[in-house]
Amino acid sequence: MASRMTTEEALRESEAFHRMLTDGMTDFVRLHDTAGHSVYASPSLATLYPYLPDSMFEFAATVEDASAGAAWWADLLAGGSELLTWRVRDREGRIRWMETRGSIVQYRGAPHVLTVCRDVTERHDAEETRKAIVAFLEGMDRVNRAIQGSNDLERMTHELLDTLRELFDADWTALFYPCAPDAERYRVTMLQAAQAGEAAAFRRVTLRATPDIAAMMGLACEADKPICLGPECDQPLPELGIAPGTTSLVVRAVHPKGETRWLLVMGFHRSTRGLSVQKARLFEESTRRLADGLAVLSTLQSLRDSESRMDEAARIAQVGYWENDLETDRITWSAETYRILGLVAGEHRPSRADFVARIHPEDRMIQASATASAQRGEGRYDVQYRIVRPSGEVRTVHSVGNVIHDSTGLARRAFGVVQDITERTHAERAAGENLSLLNAIVEGTADAIFVKDLAGRYLLMNGAGEASRGVPRQEILGKDDAELFPADIARAIMERDRSILATGDAQTFEETLTSPAGTRTFVTAKSVFRDAAGSIIGLVGISSDVTELKQLEEQFRQAQKMEAVGRLAGGVAHDFNNLLTVINASSAMLLEDLPTGDSSRELLSEIREAGDRAATLTRQLLAFSRKQVLQPRIMDINVLLAQLIKLLERLIGEDVTFVLRRSEAHALTEIDPGQFEQAIINLAVNARDAMPLGGTLTIESQVVVLPPDSTDRLPEVEPGRHVVISVGDTGQGMTESIRARIFEPFFTTKGPGEGTGLGLAMVYGFIKQSGGHIEVTSEVGQGSTFRIYLPLASEEGVAEAPTVASARRPAGNETILLVEDEEAVRRLANRVLQASGYTVLEARNGDEAIALARTYAGRIHMLVSDLVMPGMRGRELASILAQMRPSLRVLIMSGYTEHAALRSTGPDSSVTFLQKPFSPSELTQKVREVLDAEGARDPGSAQP
Repeated sequence: MASRMTTEEALRESEAFHRMLTDGMTDFVRLHDTAGHSVYASPSLATLYPYLPDSMFEFAATVEDASAGAAWWADLLAGGSELLTWRVRDREGRIRWMETRGSIVQYRGAPHVLTVCRDVTERHDAEETRKAIVAFLEGMDRVNRAIQGSNDLERMTHELLDTLRELFDADWTALFYPCAPDAERYRVTMLQAAQAGEAAAFRRVTLRATPDIAAMMGLACEADKPICLGPECDQPLPELGIAPGTTSLVVRAVHPKGETRWLLVMGFHRSTRGLSVQKARLFEESTRRLADGLAVLSTLQSLRDSESRMDEAARIAQVGYWENDLETDRITWSAETYRILGLVAGEHRPSRADFVARIHPEDRMIQASATASAQRGEGRYDVQYRIVRPSGEVRTVHSVGNVIHDSTGLARRAFGVVQDITERTHAERAAGENLSLLNAIVEGTADAIFVKDLAGRYLLMNGAGEASRGVPRQEILGKDDAELFPADIARAIMERDRSILATGDAQTFEETLTSPAGTRTFVTAKSVFRDAAGSIIGLVGISSDVTELKQLEEQFRQAQKMEAVGRLAGGVAHDFNNLLTVINASSAMLLEDLPTGDSSRELLSEIREAGDRAATLTRQLLAFSRKQVLQPRIMDINVLLAQLIKLLERLIGEDVTFVLRRSEAHALTEIDPGQFEQAIINLAVNARDAMPLGGTLTIESQVVVLPPDSTDRLPEVEPGRHVVISVGDTGQGMTESIRARIFEPFFTTKGPGEGTGLGLAMVYGFIKQSGGHIEVTSEVGQGSTFRIYLPLASEEGVAEAPTVASARRPAGNETILLVEDEEAVRRLANRVLQASGYTVLEARNGDEAIALARTYAGRIHMLVSDLVMPGMRGRELASILAQMRPSLRVLIMSGYTEHAALRSTGPDSSVTFLQKPFSPSELTQKVREVLDAEGARDPGSAQP
């Protein structure tokens, strides 16, 4: 009773501890059955949803998210992907992004799905914002290049319209001139999307005014923003007659300084409700830059047409003329100069004092110094400064002029021009800020970013690229790959670069590079970059280091492969054990009955020995598949290794030197001692075989503490205190390909008939089943070392050495209910038990057993049942019969079990397990052990 109370208290403490963990997590933990119904949800889920959902995807944000979730669920149940990113609606109806990891677990004897959900909305939004900023900067860069790349109005228009069509995914773009509702006709410059195999069509069209076009012009002139026209927009679609198939338009009036307005039109062969916030911002900035470009290029074109229009060109370009007679101090300003200074021509005579008053106080010394220097003949007058208009508005101007001196060197007259460069200054400042932002992005990313010229020399390398190469970027820039990498790697890189430069096509590929930083694997994307004229002038690349990801993928694939083979091996071993139970037990009973000297004894002994060898093979299969029944106890590894010394010395032979080093501290861990000894023997025999000419076998135990960062090298081992057992040899060693397959079942490097290929697979399965980890390091000609990591246990409950079971078959007179679906096993067990004096009631399955228990009038002392049967499992049957007959003792048989509850055979366990195949004496001893265990009722008790 005290033992059971202790166990119950431990269970309550464990339950409280796990509840504390799940209640305190910010992630959401949920358990579902395979149909998706909720079995458990952490309380933190209530902070997300208005109520706890019954199914996994009840609050999916869209049908697409629900469909994606269902597909992921099916894939997960089939052993596929563990990660799903999807959207949900929270208790306020907002859409949240969730990252869900799932895994298959066993819960109450059935597979369930355990999921851990994390709210990644902020991370997702931040990434979308970053992408939007980068897209905006890239878009503006393309617009600027189109506008500034030419001093010809027609060429600039062509390139800009093509750029805008690509940026906004329009089917055609056009510039209407003028943007005036009362115009009689309009000049249209238009570019349509390219058809398959054709170039984009660039053409000019003249349209006569129509009510539809006039209405579109009026709307654009009145609005200071883009306007959407079409079925789903606020305004109807006008009939233009120049682009059949158009279903919606986005238009914007463009206001070049000093110019008649233009109209920018984007046409779509699909419905649209307008532009997104980011697209609208890009469109607004594009039209402003277009206005500036149209203004400048129109001015230049006017200057080419006629020098007589100088004044008009100056006005359009915002350039004012000034002249100063230094003898009389008379100043002359053009009309544009008055406008720049914020003054009205003719209202007063300009004076130097009036001009100085307009200069920003902080810049007066700059302008005065430039004036004095020019008047002394020390150079041309060229200065930039700020002026303050009467309204208080601050503008930036650039003034250039000359000073005329007389023969004595005295300054007589000064003249020049002044230009309002406020917008340009702001644009340059904004460009500088954008460049700083772009530089921060390039330097802040964890991916290597680099730029090469046509000769393959590095022009740019960010910090991540510098770290990946293991060389300071000053030693990278100006060099090509032949100077930075081994010849074969450099040759492959340069051949790919030449292919990309020749075709102009972007490529994404995986490459492995060896540099001073080591050998790393990258996923690299490369493409060409062009100048303003569209010519290829170099190559840009982005490389993501996926070395650790590739290692994890390989480990995951290996684990999946081992798990699949393990399931097959476990199933085969389970069925084979039923056959071996009949073969071995029957031969043992016949051997017991035959007199000494009988000629049949030799044949029966051969059958029994063959059966024992087959049983050993099935134990290896079960060990590999992690489905053997272990009897773990807290043992000192040092003691177990000491007990193995003599046996190991005999096994390895005289030509191999055996060295044993044991840790000074107690190396305690919870493990099945017999299986551990078998694992060490397997490793020692393999080491001996790897040293045919002799060598040294070293077995060492250590107690180590693994720090948190050890998961980078040992991802399957939890940080903390561990016992490490190393088995090393000085033999032939292994190649990397052999080392990668060393734990695969049936894989062996030995010759035919020299090995089954199950030894190391058994060791691997046993260590994993015991909660540990095994790894191997090896080099050809340098030997191999196997390291086993087992969690360190406390010194409480250290077990004594196991005792050898008696071979006799104890008898009894109790009544036993035998339940076994395999007829041959059932007949054999019945025969053995009856021969030992027991009364046996037979049943083929759980239903028959329950019926017998209801109708049998006498006492049933014990249930002996198979674990896995059609319809009802042995544990479920035992629970039902315990309600009907509380004094019933239980013995469960099986070829393997995945139930942790059946691994205990101590006195505080209500269920004892018997591993198949078993001998007649093992069956009767186990039955007697269960019946005679402490707490068993008096056989004469009247209670049924």
